[in-house]
Amino acid sequence: MVVKSTLRAGLKKDRATADVELATPSKARLILAAEQLFAERGIEGVSLREVASAAGQANNAAVHYHFKSRQGLVAAIFAYRVAQMDRIRSEMLRRLVAAGQERDLRALLCVLLLPHVELVDEGGTHPHARFLGQYVTRYRPAGMPHVEADSSSAESLMKVTHLIYDRLGFLPRELARKRLELITLLFLNMLVRYDAGMIAESPQPPLQEQIDDTLEMALGALPAPQPAKLSGARGR
Repeated sequence: MVVKSTLRAGLKKDRATADVELATPSKARLILAAEQLFAERGIEGVSLREVASAAGQANNAAVHYHFKSRQGLVAAIFAYRVAQMDRIRSEMLRRLVAAGQERDLRALLCVLLLPHVELVDEGGTHPHARFLGQYVTRYRPAGMPHVEADSSSAESLMKVTHLIYDRLGFLPRELARKRLELITLLFLNMLVRYDAGMIAESPQPPLQEQIDDTLEMALGALPAPQPAKLSGARGR
């Protein structure tokens, strides 16, 4: 299938290239250390001094020097990861267009979601999935300022999102947006659960099988008809 083979070809190569180009080594170490600690203990549960220490920085003020504040550090994590994933998505979109799949909703969801699978730490787990899931479910609702993706570093993300919205033109845009956010959380939580099972050495299906099952669930939920109560409420 094109989605599994062609679209995912070269993802690890793109990820490695992005790692080299997106930040200086010292800033990258701080970003990755912060992401790991925030994923484990929460964004507010870690001191910036601890981040500097985990990154091997002798200067405890290194985070303030590079990022000015905790919010600046959170924004830097997003910028680093968004740019990494956008490079991957750009190549996936190029292959998707070449295969004539611009209107294939499953292929579009793969472009949106699969880059998260590639963001792994040395242990093979997905700290960005844990970090992002916490940010969306705990910190944004509590009032933490939303970090907007920069259009120059998220061009492919914006492109695939609009292609998905075009396929869901029969739904109100806000409803489509909410569904896409919930489906992204579903995918992130699948990765987090998989990591937990791997760490605990619990029996579980292979990751690819879980990815395929989650994509099928998303494919069924995303284009579902608008609930009648919502339609009626909008009509009044």
